[in-house]
Amino acid sequence: MRRLLPIALLVLAAGCLREPDPITFVEPSLAVHGLVLAGGTQVRVSLMRAFTGEELPTDATVMLESGGTTITLAPVADPADPGCYGTSGLPTAVVARSCYGAVLPQPVAAGTTWQLRATVSSGEQVTGTTRVPSPPAVVRPAARERVPFTPFAGGFGTPVEIEWQAAGAPRVELSLGEGRPYRGGQLLQDARCVLLVDQGAAAVNQPSGSRFLVLQDVYCFPTTPQPQPQPQPVAWDSVATDVVVTAYDSAYAQFALHGESFSRGSASAALQGAYGVFGSAATTRREIVIVAQQ
Repeated sequence: MRRLLPIALLVLAAGCLREPDPITFVEPSLAVHGLVLAGGTQVRVSLMRAFTGEELPTDATVMLESGGTTITLAPVADPADPGCYGTSGLPTAVVARSCYGAVLPQPVAAGTTWQLRATVSSGEQVTGTTRVPSPPAVVRPAARERVPFTPFAGGFGTPVEIEWQAAGAPRVELSLGEGRPYRGGQLLQDARCVLLVDQGAAAVNQPSGSRFLVLQDVYCFPTTPQPQPQPQPVAWDSVATDVVVTAYDSAYAQFALHGESFSRGSASAALQGAYGVFGSAATTRREIVIVAQQ
């Protein structure tokens, strides 16, 4: 009986031990962000450590292959390069030191297959494959369609209906681009506009359909330096903007579904050896004209 007592105490002690904290004991893991755009002439691939945001040395070998052509990517020197993936809470410059890019010999064609191969100095290897989707068709609105606009009309804003067709696309995103202001029929060259939409729209597993974007306000501002601390708004009577419809492949659709962040639950089936995503997308733009109502 006495010999059983120590064993019983060990069992009891084991039952009281705290389970390992999965956040505390998660080891740093290689993460990748790469997106190939149909019609694009440049490509960016970012390497980092998932869960920590720790940058990687710039001595990785990163290559893309498509149609028998191999492209070697080089470290991106510009810390503000918009193509490099930004990690929340970290300066862009930190992440950019693990960003690689290249100018492509020709624009990316829809329907082509791209393969990613990357090796970092620690010996870790990453591979991924994506097939570029076709650009979606914008059925509505019509090109140069004029949309009457009254700021905060009735408290509900101005709805802009967008109808699209994107065969086989698991995710479609809708937005309005930057505005180009006009006054008296003349383009104001030194001004741009921000169009405030209540929220962007995303359609999951809906390759064709229609949605409304609700335009709440339009703010136009000068792009040249101004003497005032706060630039004065630019008066306008119409604003040209683009309806932007983007179709994503299945890998990037899954990444977007998880909030475009790196986690163990969002590891892409099209990416081996790392968390994150290597995917592709195609975008179609349709110009419309926002007309101010007196």
